[in-house]
Amino acid sequence: TARLERLLDGRWQVLWERPIANEVAPVSAIVRSDGQYVVTFDDWHGLGYGPNTVAIYGETGTLVHALALSDIVPADYLRAMPHSVSSIHWRGEPRFSPDGRRVIIPVSIPSNDFTQEYAKVELAVDLVEGTVSPVDAQAWEAALAIGRTVLAGQIAAEAAQKTAFLAPLLRPTVNA
Repeated sequence: TARLERLLDGRWQVLWERPIANEVAPVSAIVRSDGQYVVTFDDWHGLGYGPNTVAIYGETGTLVHALALSDIVPADYLRAMPHSVSSIHWRGEPRFSPDGRRVIIPVSIPSNDFTQEYAKVELAVDLVEGTVSPVDAQAWEAALAIGRTVLAGQIAAEAAQKTAFLAPLLRPTVNA
């Protein structure tokens, strides 16, 4: 259950209190300054997994839209994104657009270098429609191209690893 409150005349006023879509709890949430929308991100212990990766709630706390990560990015891009055992490291810190009609999400660009902070490209989710669009179409196309390249490298590395695993064992060539 989640509760949204606001401070009015020195006292807290409950705007709404109701169950939310996340299985345990969201990892983070943002509230539009007028309280008309609340957006939660990810499920606890499972960033990027599940049907409530992005959940948008209206002014009464009613679920307006729930998006899985596969609703936000294409399947191949998702597959190329950085993964750990329990999470997909898919985003930076989201924010509302200046006009308040969209939530802007910095999405990780896949990379072969797992030691660096991932570069980001911004996608926008319309609060009313639930549609996803790039903030900068050219930057999004470049990110998709990078994702295809990274995925191709991952597939080739997996194939090479499988080939090496299945190859017959060879006897030593020297007796040392």
